[in-house]
Amino acid sequence: MINKKQNAFSLIELVIVMAVIALIASFGWPAYQEQSRINTRTDGIIAANAVAAALNRNFTDSGIYEWDDSDPSSNPSHLRFLPLVNVGNNNSNPTQNNTCLQDRGFRWSTANSRYESCRGHYVIVVTLNSTSEYSIAVTPPAGTNQAQDTYCPTFTLNQLGVKGVGAGSSVKRCWGSS
Repeated sequence: MINKKQNAFSLIELVIVMAVIALIASFGWPAYQEQSRINTRTDGIIAANAVAAALNRNFTDSGIYEWDDSDPSSNPSHLRFLPLVNVGNNNSNPTQNNTCLQDRGFRWSTANSRYESCRGHYVIVVTLNSTSEYSIAVTPPAGTNQAQDTYCPTFTLNQLGVKGVGAGSSVKRCWGSS
């Protein structure tokens, strides 16, 4: 009998390895997506806080809350609503490049004709209840991975700093411990 040295894997060994990898992936992928949604919530929180800061800055200047959902590049008076731009960034036009800067938590999306969070994971809607009250709702656009976040589907913030989230959710869990 001749002793041959085996130099390859058998088919059954390859199938077993593939089954183990598939099993690990079936548990790992949903966990990865959920963790990604949790990490992306920060984008919505930053946007809500930045819009609140812009509204409060305007209130300090004029004594009333004002907001305009139109394109800021076509309405120059609307630029006062945008967050202040860092002087050292060589960007004198806050709407230029359609990007967010470090000191800005939201942007005007020319492609979607709306305000969004910096990374585009959330849409920002401001509702003025009166000249002295506002409510900010930050929700993910339909069809995105973030829209599948059933635990924290919406972030809300009002002029009193009261934070809210979708029904059945915990403000502390969604907004963080503060």
